[in-house]
Amino acid sequence: MERKWHEKTWIIVLLVIFFWPVGIFLFFKNPYYSKNIKMGAIGLCAVIFAYAALISDNNSSNDNKPQTVATTQQDPAEVKRQEEEKRLQREQAERERAEQEAAEKARREQEAAERYAQEQRQKREEAERKKREKADKELREINSHSYTEINIATLINDAKNNAARANKNYNGKYFKIVGGIVQTIESDGDYISVESPVSDLSFLQVQCFPETNLAKEQIFQLNMNQRVTIYGKITDVGEIMGYKVELLKIE
Repeated sequence: MERKWHEKTWIIVLLVIFFWPVGIFLFFKNPYYSKNIKMGAIGLCAVIFAYAALISDNNSSNDNKPQTVATTQQDPAEVKRQEEEKRLQREQAERERAEQEAAEKARREQEAAERYAQEQRQKREEAERKKREKADKELREINSHSYTEINIATLINDAKNNAARANKNYNGKYFKIVGGIVQTIESDGDYISVESPVSDLSFLQVQCFPETNLAKEQIFQLNMNQRVTIYGKITDVGEIMGYKVELLKIE
């Protein structure tokens, strides 16, 4: 005879799991289970409920127990030692940072000093180069003129004998005047006067006014009564004072 649906074992098991009051009721009402099976089920249920009650009681006891917090008390000396160690580490880090900043500052200052020195050196080299170029150009201009060589005694005699004729013959021309002796050196180097070594009791002389940097530099190298050769252009002839010359260079 086929069992009814509520008498089937798998139905009862599912009901016990998901809806236990109905499942237990149908289990005990099922005529297909013997008395021993039912008594065993009752015993098993009793054991399960007793075990569950025991676990629940233990959990409640544990929850009601006061929590004991273990606190570890450090030694004051150890705490002080650790604080001192941290302080020393901070100071060391600060010193290292200060040393790095100082080194970086010194490096930047050194680089700036080197750049300044290089710039000054370049400026000096450029100034010297321009000075040389200017001196070379000036010397080329000086040497570009055609100089007529004449003795200073001849100039002085010609001016003494006839200043007008001397002015006509010499004024505005370039000469190499030889045989002169330095008689006067102006304190600022603005001019020198050169005379003939032959004294004739006259005031006639050759006054030389530097027109080039070369001539200005050479004037400061002269000495009184030094014999010189004058290169320049005669610009004036006078019957009293003699000649004026635009001085280009001295030998």
